[in-house]
This record gives sequence, C-alpha cells and structure tokens, in this order.
Amino acid sequence: AAATAAADGVAVAVDVAAPPVERSALELLAEELQTTGSSSFPGFPSHLEEDPDEAPGAPWEPGRHHLLLTSSAPAGSGGAPEALGWAWFQEEAEWWTLQHVWVREDKRRSGLARLMMDYIESAAAFARAGRPASPTELRLTAVDGVQGVYERCGFSRLGGPVYAKELPEPPPGGAFGAAHGASRRFVDRSLEAWGVKAQGVRYHVIAAPPP
Repeated sequence: AAATAAADGVAVAVDVAAPPVERSALELLAEELQTTGSSSFPGFPSHLEEDPDEAPGAPWEPGRHHLLLTSSAPAGSGGAPEALGWAWFQEEAEWWTLQHVWVREDKRRSGLARLMMDYIESAAAFARAGRPASPTELRLTAVDGVQGVYERCGFSRLGGPVYAKELPEPPPGGAFGAAHGASRRFVDRSLEAWGVKAQGVRYHVIAAPPP
C-alpha cells in the first residue's frame, strides 16, 4: 500500500507496506562498513532502539539521517548484499547539511555517489512534503578536490569550501518511495535518566543497480 504526504497540492508517494529496515541487517552492514576502510562510519550502537512513537507514513522528525548503500544480491542466489557506501545528512533549522559521503574504493567512479546524492535530495523532498516548514536548501563542504563532482550535481559555491543547492519541489511519486517507507528512526535513550532528551537517527538502505 502506498500513502502520500502532500504540500501545496504536490504529492510524494511512500510505500508504507515496504518491509521495514531490520535491526539485524543494519548491524551487519555497519560492521562491514567499519572493516572496509570507512573508519568514520559511526556504526549502529547497541543501545539504539526503534522509535516506538513513529507511525507508518507519519511525517519524519527533524534530525540526523544515515544512508547505507548495498549491492544488489542476484535473484535466487540467497547471498547477503555487500555494503558499498554510506552517507550522513542532517536537517538543521534553516537548511539540510550533507556531512559525509563515502563509496568503497573499488566501486568509485561508477555513479554510486551520484545515486546517493539523488536519494538524499529525494529524502529532503519527502520530508518537506510531509512537513512544509522543512528546509529547501542542501549545503556541504567540498574538500580534497571533489568540488567538480558537486558542481555536476547542481551545487554552487557559497564561499570558501561551502557549496549549496536549492532543492526542487517534490515530484509526484518518485523512484525511492519504497526506501522512504522502509526507513526507520532509532532513538538513544541512554541519557534520559540524567534529563537529556532522547536523540534520534533515521536509517535508510538502498541497493545499487545490478552490474
């Protein structure tokens, strides 16, 4: 079943019947990412728990998002997908911030970073469709000679290494509806006993196209 979140008469489809991201799969992918050269990946802490207050199809809460990119397991192979990359993006008060994008070294220059960028833009559009006050701009800091990559993705330089892109209005439907529906928000309640509000992070998983 599909639900829509709408803003200003524009709808974005989300497949609320999509199988939810499973905790066990996230733990395995996180462990694999941390052993394949992406030491900056924060992992999947054991004290995180699925947000019990989140209803299927409900507007997303502002905050941090982690995107995990996997391989496409061949049909009928029974094999587990491999972790190929990850990204961290976050909804701030006035804009979205892309904090990190990483693709496994042997899979670079194959369009996978662009695939993750497309997903991040679609996720921001979906959040805005359900909550119109969500920001419309995505910002990032481009270093290590990758400025051209972001310019080809439509980003413009604001100043220094900071680049920004005004995000388009969410289109009807979209290629990532199932992934939006399967994403899940997890919360860290470990500091609530000291009066610290639970912090949340939403995990998304998408598969790369078959080779």
